[in-house]
Amino acid sequence: MRLIMHADADAFFASVEQGFNPLLRGRPVIVGGTEDQRGVVHTASYEARASGIRTGMPLMRAKQICPEAIFLKGSYEHYKAVSLVFQEVYLRYTPLVEFTSLDDAYLDLSGTLHLHPHPREIARRIQEEILNRVGVGVSIGIGSNKVIASIASNLQKPQGIVYIAPGSEKDFLAPLPVDALPGVGRVVKEKLADLGIFTVAQLSRFSRLLLEQLFGVNGIEVG
Repeated sequence: MRLIMHADADAFFASVEQGFNPLLRGRPVIVGGTEDQRGVVHTASYEARASGIRTGMPLMRAKQICPEAIFLKGSYEHYKAVSLVFQEVYLRYTPLVEFTSLDDAYLDLSGTLHLHPHPREIARRIQEEILNRVGVGVSIGIGSNKVIASIASNLQKPQGIVYIAPGSEKDFLAPLPVDALPGVGRVVKEKLADLGIFTVAQLSRFSRLLLEQLFGVNGIEVG
């Protein structure tokens, strides 16, 4: 049985800063630069997000929305060091770890299940150790492939664990909004809405050929 775990750190840059500096914990933190720069928000802590701050927002606009926020330029060295801790923890459960970014990784547990307890318990142990060591929360999705695991990891942030049992993938996907799927951004979502398609279940009724005709290469990914 193939089993993939997707581990995705929550508000990574901001969480690392809060982990290194206890005075930042529980406060709105924005990483990307100072509030008077012309740059954009790279990451916002969940406290900042509660005020409406989003990734990609101009820093000066973020200051207007959340004047009490703490703005930081960030430190790649800190983020790399924390990523190495992630790697150390993950490799204790499987040698097959694929990092797609500093804070995002896939763990192939397929050949190691006989060595460990239920996948939920593995996820809980990983979360606990990472939180204790670097103060960063991690959300984890578990499924039969990367796509399912990745979608699952986004559903209960922060620090959620979502396990999709083999054979239940269609039931899991059916009620989700179409933009939960990889390849469905704002433009594609709007086009699908024009067709009366809002959920994965509705999308699944369309043939791959029709989706390709409507959306090109993205249609193949969506289908």
